[in-house]
Formats: sequence, structure tokens, C-alpha cells
Amino acid sequence: MSDTRNILIVEDDEEMCGVLNNIFASEGYNIWVATTGKEALNKIKENNIDLIIMDYKLPDMTGKKILELLRSKNKKMNTIIISAYGTKQIKQELCDLGAIAFFDKPFELNKLMKISQTILEQ
Repeated sequence: MSDTRNILIVEDDEEMCGVLNNIFASEGYNIWVATTGKEALNKIKENNIDLIIMDYKLPDMTGKKILELLRSKNKKMNTIIISAYGTKQIKQELCDLGAIAFFDKPFELNKLMKISQTILEQ
């Protein structure tokens, strides 16, 4: 991969974070990891992130709050949300804020990879 893309994984579950990190890193992507919303916002500010894969429910804030904060700063980020708390209303709100996809946990890793690759190839 000549034009290496940067992915931020925002996940407070250590095991899930490790799995996602290993899978995407093995495909040649640069990976950043954050376990809280505050840490994620700092990583976004400090790095050129091409894709965010983010858990909806984090210890300090929700994925919705992060998207709202980014939107208030006019930052549109390619974002995929993963969560075990995906009600129809939450999914719609996240889409309205610019989330590209929502995966209910548990999800199929190969589908997440395909969508991520499609986004990163644009």
C-alpha cells in the first residue's frame, strides 16, 4: 500500500480494540487507538485521520457527542460506529451527524473490513 491510510480506533473494550488493531495493522494501515472520547478528540486534533471506527458508548461520552463536537468545529470525519446499544433512533441520529455505517455488536469483521476499505479508497 503506497498511500498508507490512518485509522483511529476508539474502543474501551481492550479485547475488541486489540482485535481491530491487529486486523487493520496487518492490512498495512497506520493505527491510532483511543479508549475515551477525550483521548479520541486529542488524537483527531493531532493526526491526519482518514477513518474513525468508534464504539458508541465510551466511559466519558458517547459517539454521538464526539460527532457533535466534530461537527461544531466543521470537521467531517469518515466514521463507522460499532455498538451493542444500537436502537433505530440512535442509528438515525448518528447518520444525521455524518456516520457512514453502524455495526451492531457482535458483527462480522470481514464486512467491517470491506466497508472500511471502500471508504479509504475514495
